[in-house]
Amino acid sequence: MKLFFKIVTLCILFSFGNSFAETKYEDLDGIFIKAVDNYPALKKNEFSIGATVLPFDPYFYGFGITLGYTRYFNKKFGWEVLSGDFIFNIQTPLTKEVVEVTAGAGTPVQPDDIEQTQFMVNSNLKYVLSYGKNIFLDKHIRLNRTEILGGIGIAGTSGKLGVVGGSGATYILVNLGMQLDFSISKTMSWKLEYMNHFNTNLGKDEPDARQGNNFLEFGEFKAMLAWRF
Repeated sequence: MKLFFKIVTLCILFSFGNSFAETKYEDLDGIFIKAVDNYPALKKNEFSIGATVLPFDPYFYGFGITLGYTRYFNKKFGWEVLSGDFIFNIQTPLTKEVVEVTAGAGTPVQPDDIEQTQFMVNSNLKYVLSYGKNIFLDKHIRLNRTEILGGIGIAGTSGKLGVVGGSGATYILVNLGMQLDFSISKTMSWKLEYMNHFNTNLGKDEPDARQGNNFLEFGEFKAMLAWRF
């Protein structure tokens, strides 16, 4: 969370810098000059595909693929209509320690009994915080945007910590994140995203079983290739 708020702060400062650049006047021999540069309209539909990483779960590192569709209304607002993440998990050292300790205590817990993220489905609104241009390799002009995302989603898990043969649960999420967009052509761009998911514990699981689940607030990083049409 600290990293997330640091990134958001930098983006806000960057946007203020852009705003100042747009209204700054230069004095040339007593004549005020203002440069005007229009930002080209981008296509309104966008499909993205990429990789996702969930590094903060204490029991499993999550790796997977992500797919998404976004509709932009104008240059400031858009709607990520649907994004889906399909997660594969790798045990952390803590999981191995839990297995060893519980086996020695006579109450063995297997890795499959510990709750693991299997998928997430989200829908988020987008606000373009700042946009501008970069010069790549001193000769290629590339567009860039910084976007804030917020919305809701659901997450499905398997297993339940401490319950042998647990079937997992479905959780409702509240999302808040940031996305960086670097255009490489009129129809393609690279995207980097950080999303923090807040678990509301309002899913289909039984109230008693929610106590002690390890599906808490966590961060997700994405790297995607987007196609606009």
